Amino acid sequence: MRKVLLGMCFLLLASCEKHIEVEDIYTKYKIGNILCSDGSITHPSIIENKTPIAVIFYCGNSREEETENVAYAIGLSDLGEACLTEKLENISEVSEDIYAFDGFKNTSSFKLDAEKDTIRQPAIDLVWEYEAGGLRGWYIGSVAQHEALYENLDIVNETFSKIGVSTLSGLYWTSTEDVDSPNYHALVFSYSDGESIASRKDKNNNVRPFITLK
Repeated sequence: MRKVLLGMCFLLLASCEKHIEVEDIYTKYKIGNILCSDGSITHPSIIENKTPIAVIFYCGNSREEETENVAYAIGLSDLGEACLTEKLENISEVSEDIYAFDGFKNTSSFKLDAEKDTIRQPAIDLVWEYEAGGLRGWYIGSVAQHEALYENLDIVNETFSKIGVSTLSGLYWTSTEDVDSPNYHALVFSYSDGESIASRKDKNNNVRPFITLK
């Protein structure tokens, strides 16, 4: 999976650099731009003859030096409602940091823990097994990544509208455990008011896939 992700990221980076040379704002990392199934990034006004698979909602992160040249994108559809995990236990490698853009790390840690103890994790499996345009490596965003998406939701929703995609509504799982009760709860994010609250890990909530572009 990582080789596929890295290969796709290399193609994306090569495409991005090519267009940056000519300062083409329509085909490089920009909030509201679209990741297509062929690995290209395009503006919603020139999406014709391409298949969109995600919308960029954030570029770089000034709080974390190592992610300054990273973009994050949100998948185009919910994967359904599911519980995060049936194991009500604090998973040591899963973060409780509400400021970290660590959704991929958290999702991977949940998955590794499930494989070790043979635990069902329906929401984790939904994103882990998800594939769009041949691209794997999707994950459940951290609460900080959901907040970043919410901050740019108007731009993202405008792109969703142009390509006929429904906007986010309701409560969505984050991959961040609740700091006050990590054994039993993880955070969910509400796109109605931009707030996060604790939810039991074995309760069903919406799942939407995130992807990192480098």
